[in-house]
Amino acid sequence: MWDQQTGRSRGFGFVSFRNQQDAQTSINELNGKWLGNRQIRCNWATKGANAGEEKQSTDSKGVVELINGSSEAGKENANEDGPENNPQYTTVYVGNLPHDVLS
Repeated sequence: MWDQQTGRSRGFGFVSFRNQQDAQTSINELNGKWLGNRQIRCNWATKGANAGEEKQSTDSKGVVELINGSSEAGKENANEDGPENNPQYTTVYVGNLPHDVLS
């Protein structure tokens, strides 16, 4: 995602996969990995109420609130309505990207 006024990266983006297993594998393998001097966050993107855009919700401190497809121990989340339980859902949020990252 790019800031239209500055032309700089906004530090996050979305990746759509052909199938859910590939999306889940990327979340499991890339979440918490370092890209340059930043530890990236990967998780399921959520559909926002505004204009149907996919986004991550934030709390009052501006911290990204992630919807986990699996727990830290690698166990599946019990949320039956979560995107990880919908085989049609294949979009992953990637956050905390360096501002010089190119698409």
